[in-house]
Amino acid sequence: MGFFDDHPHRHVLSRVERPARYAGPEFGAAPPRPGAEVRLVLAFPDLYEVGSSNLGLAILYRTAAAIEWVHVERAFAPWPDYAQAMRDRGLGLVSRESATPLGAFDVIGFSLQHELTYTTVLMMLDLAGLELRSRARSGSHPLVIAGGPASVNPEPLSEFVDAFAPGDGERALGAILREVRASRAAREGRGALLERLAGLGHVYVPSLYTRGDGPAGRRVVTGSRAAAPAQVVVPEPVALGREPGPLPVVPSVQAVFDRAQVEIARGCSGGCRFCLAGTIYRPVRERSPGEVIEAAVAGAIATGWDEVGLSSLSTADYPALGSVVGKLGPLLASRGIALSVASLRAYGLAPDVLAAIRTVRATGMTFAPEAGSERLRAVINKSVSAGDLLDALARTRAHGWQRAKLYFMMGLPGEREEDIEALADLIFEAGRAWRAGSRGRRIRLSASVSNFVPKPFTPFERERMLDPESLARRAALLRRLAAGSSVDVRFHDQNQSWIEGLLARGGAEMCDALEAAFRHGCRLDGWSEHFDSEAWRTALASAGVDEGLHAAAIAGDAPLPWDVIRFHVDREFLAGEASRALSALPTERCGSPDPSPCQECGAPCDPAWGALAGGDDSGRGLERAVAMIERAGAAAAAAWGEGTGGRHHVGLTFDRTGPAAWLGHRDVIRVVAQTLRRAWTPLRLSRGFTPRPRLVFRAALPVGVVGLGEEVCVAVTRPLRDPGALLGMLGPASPEGIEFTAAASLDDAGARLVGRGPAAVIWYVPVEGDGAEEAVCSILGAGTIPVLREHGDRRREVDLRPLIARAEVRPAGSVPELGRAGLDAGSAVVVLEARSREGRWIRPAEIVGILAGRGLIAGPVARRLVAGEVS
Repeated sequence: MGFFDDHPHRHVLSRVERPARYAGPEFGAAPPRPGAEVRLVLAFPDLYEVGSSNLGLAILYRTAAAIEWVHVERAFAPWPDYAQAMRDRGLGLVSRESATPLGAFDVIGFSLQHELTYTTVLMMLDLAGLELRSRARSGSHPLVIAGGPASVNPEPLSEFVDAFAPGDGERALGAILREVRASRAAREGRGALLERLAGLGHVYVPSLYTRGDGPAGRRVVTGSRAAAPAQVVVPEPVALGREPGPLPVVPSVQAVFDRAQVEIARGCSGGCRFCLAGTIYRPVRERSPGEVIEAAVAGAIATGWDEVGLSSLSTADYPALGSVVGKLGPLLASRGIALSVASLRAYGLAPDVLAAIRTVRATGMTFAPEAGSERLRAVINKSVSAGDLLDALARTRAHGWQRAKLYFMMGLPGEREEDIEALADLIFEAGRAWRAGSRGRRIRLSASVSNFVPKPFTPFERERMLDPESLARRAALLRRLAAGSSVDVRFHDQNQSWIEGLLARGGAEMCDALEAAFRHGCRLDGWSEHFDSEAWRTALASAGVDEGLHAAAIAGDAPLPWDVIRFHVDREFLAGEASRALSALPTERCGSPDPSPCQECGAPCDPAWGALAGGDDSGRGLERAVAMIERAGAAAAAAWGEGTGGRHHVGLTFDRTGPAAWLGHRDVIRVVAQTLRRAWTPLRLSRGFTPRPRLVFRAALPVGVVGLGEEVCVAVTRPLRDPGALLGMLGPASPEGIEFTAAASLDDAGARLVGRGPAAVIWYVPVEGDGAEEAVCSILGAGTIPVLREHGDRRREVDLRPLIARAEVRPAGSVPELGRAGLDAGSAVVVLEARSREGRWIRPAEIVGILAGRGLIAGPVARRLVAGEVS
C-alpha cells in the first residue's frame, strides 16, 4: 500500500469502529504470488479478533502457503457498522491481506466452528457479490468449500456451499487445491470440477446427491450421482509433528487469544458422550515434548508475542506436561515471555506438575464436572466424583491459584429435578472449598452453565433437546438454589442453544430457513447482542420447520441427514455408548495412545502418535531451543553494549504510513513492542503479574492519520552501542507501514522530555478544489473559528483560531516528507502548524471540516511532531 493508505474502502474505514480489524498491518503474512495457478481465500465467518487467533485457520493458512503454486489470503466477517457502510456505498467484501474482492479468487474456503456462524456465511457471500445458492453460480464464480467441526452435518448449508471437507483439514485442503489446479489446466467447467472433488472420496459435493423426506420433516440423502461415493469417508488422521505448523501471522489488533499457540495434542481420551470433538478428532495424537519446546521457542522468536500458550482439548492429559513446563517455563521467562496452559483441569495432576505450572502464567484453572449428581455424571461418562472436584479445588488453592472456573451443563439426557438440586449443593461445596484458607485474599470462583445440544457423531446424537422455556425454568431453579454460594453462576442463552440444536441436526430443509433468517437480519448469531430469536422463529415458520419435531428424540432406526458422512468411529460404538448411558454405565477412557484398554471404537490408532512413544526427548528439545535463542541474540549483539539489568533509554523515531495509519494508540503500543521483541531488543519490563515493556510515546496519533517522525522512548537493560545495527534489526522485524528511521541513546532528562509531548504539530492536508490560497487566507484572517466538541452528553464550544500558529499552501513536490505519498508533485497541500493552549490541540477532523467549509475536499491527513517542551 502507499504512503497514504490506498485501501479501496479508505473512506468507509475512517467511519467505522476499529478499522485496523480490516486494514491494519500484520507481520508474518504469506507473501503474494502474482503468478499463482490457484488463488485461495480462507474465510472465517466471525470477527477478525476471533478468527485471527483460531489455531485451525492458522494451520490451514500455513498448509496452503507451503504449496508453491497457491496464493492464499484470508477474509473475516465485518461488524455490522462496516457491513452496512459497504452496502450503502456499493462496495464488496475484500480479503484481509491485499483488499482483493472475494469474487476474484478461485476458491473461497469457509472454516465452520459452530452452527451459529451459518447465517454469517451467507452474509459474507452476499457482501462478496455472489449468489447465495450454489446452483445459481457459474464457472466464472469461485468454488465455495467448507470444513471445520460444524461441517460434520453439511445438509443445512448444502444449497449454499459447493463442497465440504470434514475431518482434519490439512490433508483434505491440499487434495482439493490439486484438483482445482488440474481442472483449470484442462479448462473444465464447474460440473467437471465438482465430479473431480467427489471422486476423491473424502469430499462431499451436495449437488451430486438426491434427497427424500425423512422423519420429523427432515430431508435426508437417499442416493448419489456421477462420481460421488455412496458415503464420504473422512481422510486418515494427521499425525502431529509431521505436518507444517501454523505460519506465525501476528494480528494488528488484540485477538481473543493474543499469544503464540502450540498444539500439543489433538483429540481427547475422555469419552464424554455429549462431546463432538471427542469423537471427530479421534484418535488422540500428541506432539513429542521436544517438538513442543522447539515449536514454542520458535513461535516466540518469530512473532514477538510476550506469551506462548500450550493448547489442546485437555492439556492436563498430556503425559509430559510437567517435563515440558518445567523446562520451557524458565527458558521463556528469561526473555520476559510468559507460558500459559489452556484447557487445564486439575483432576489427577501430581503435586509436582501443579507446582511447575504455577511458576508460569496459569491465568486460571478450569474444572468440568458437567453434572451435579454421581448418577448423571455416569450417564454422560464423566469420570470424576464430587470428592475429586473438591480435592482438586483444595490442592489448586494450596498452590496459590486465585481464580478458577467450573463448567456445568443443563438439559442432559436423563436429567431430573434432584440433579439440579445436587448441582446447587455441589456449587455450595465448591465455594466453601475454594474459600478455605483464603485469609482475605482476593479470590474468584465462577461457574458457567451451558445447555445440552445433541450433536451428530456423538452417542447422544438421537437424544431430545429441551425447549428454551424448560431450560429457563431449570436455570431459574438453580439460580435460586445456588444463591448465597459465593460462586458467580452464569447461564448460556437458552434461545441461542435452541437454534444451534435445530441446525446441528437439521437436514436440507434448513436451507430455506437459513436464507429466510438471513433475509430477516440474522448474522453473527453467536454474539448475544446480535442474536434475534424472534427473527429466527419467523424464519423457521416460513420455511415450514416444526421446531418441536426437530428437537425431539430420533428413533434408533431412522435415517439421519449426516449418514452420508463417515468418521472413523463406528456407528455401532456410538449406539453402544448410548445404550450404556441409559443404564448409567461408564466406559473407560480411550486406550490410545496410552496403555489403557482399547474400547475398539473403530478409530485407527498408532502407538507412535503418543507423546512419549520415542521416550522423553524434552532434554534434546531444550538444547535446540537454547541454540535458537543464542543465534537470535548473536544477531542483535552488535547493537548493544555490555552489562545487563541497568537503567538505559533509547529514543526511536518512526513513520506510520499505509495500513499502520488505521491502528489505534493501544494497538500501536502492542505492535511496536512486538517489533522490538522480534528485533531481540533487551527490554526493561515492568513488575507485577503481567510484565510489560516500558514505552513512552511523545503523543498519541489519531486513527486514520499518517504519522511522520513519531517518537517513542524505550527502557532497556543494556546501553545502545550502534544505532545503525539496531535499525538494521528493526527493519525486517517491522510490519508493513511501520518504518524506524532513527535511534539514539537518551539520558533521563531526554526520556522525560519525550513524555511531555510536542512543542507543536505540523499537519499536512492534501486538498482538491479551487481557492486553496483564499481558504488559507480566510483561516488566518478569521477572528474566531468556533467548533462544537462533544464529550458523551456534554457539548462545549471551542475557538480553534488561537491553536493555529501558521498555515500555507504548497505543492506536494516541495515537501520532502511527502515524497512517497503517491501524490502528484503539483497537487496542493495545506501545511498547518498547530500549538496547544490550555492543554487543547486542534484535531485533524476539525482541520478537514474547516477546509471543507471553504469549498475544498481535504484528506487524508499526515502529522509531524515538533519536539521540545509544550509551549
